[in-house]
Amino acid sequence: MLKTFRLSIVYKTFRFYGGGLVVMDVTDDDRNECPNQRWTVLFDTQSPKRPTRILRPAEFELLLEGAQWIHNQVRLKVALITGMRYKELRQLHLHPEWYDKKDNIILINETKPARKSRRRYIRLPDIGREIMGTFFSLGLRFPAHQTWHENLRKWAVNEGLSPAYLNSRTTRKTWECWLTYAFPDKRDMIVLNQGHTSETSLKHYLNIPFTEEDIVKMRYWVQGWDK
Repeated sequence: MLKTFRLSIVYKTFRFYGGGLVVMDVTDDDRNECPNQRWTVLFDTQSPKRPTRILRPAEFELLLEGAQWIHNQVRLKVALITGMRYKELRQLHLHPEWYDKKDNIILINETKPARKSRRRYIRLPDIGREIMGTFFSLGLRFPAHQTWHENLRKWAVNEGLSPAYLNSRTTRKTWECWLTYAFPDKRDMIVLNQGHTSETSLKHYLNIPFTEEDIVKMRYWVQGWDK
C-alpha cells in the first residue's frame, strides 16, 4: 500500500500559496489508501529538494495514535513542543539539566556550526511540564535519524494518514507554523526560540490555509507558550 502511494503521489494536483507553502489536493484514490486523510496535505517547499510536511493538529493527533506505545508518543510530543532540531533532540536525554521545570524552559547550546559558542532559550507551552517530566522519568532517548524518519511514516500508515513528506524536520516546522499563526505579534521571540537569525525565515508560514478546526485544536498545544 505504501509503495503504491509513493508512485501515485507524482500525479497529484498542487495549489501554490505565498512564500513556498504548497497544498496538495487529496484525490479519491488517496482516500481509499489513506482513509483518515480527510484534509489537503500541507508542506513547506522552501528547500525544493527536501519538501517537509506541515501537520494540522488533527493529523498530529492521528500520528500520536499511530505511534501506539507511550514511549513513542512521549518522544513525538517532545519533538513537537520543543521545536528542536533533530540533532538537538538526540542530545536531550544526556542533559536533563537543560530543562528548568520551574520556569518551563530549556537552555541548550546551539548545534549550528557558525553558532556553537552561543546558547538559546526554548520556551515551552503549559503542557510542557508534564511531557518533559515524563520524558526524563522514563529515561527516553531519540533513535537514529533514519529510524525516526521511518517511524513517522509507519505511524501515519497505521492510522490511515498520508505519509507524504513526513521527515525528521516535520515536528520542528509544524511547531514554527503553529506558533507563528497563534502568536503573530511574537515573531521576534519565535525566531530566537527556534535558533533562527532572521524573521524572514518565518514569514512564509503566515499564509497557511488552516481551517477553523485547526485553529481551535492548535490552542491546546500552544497555550502558555507566550508567558
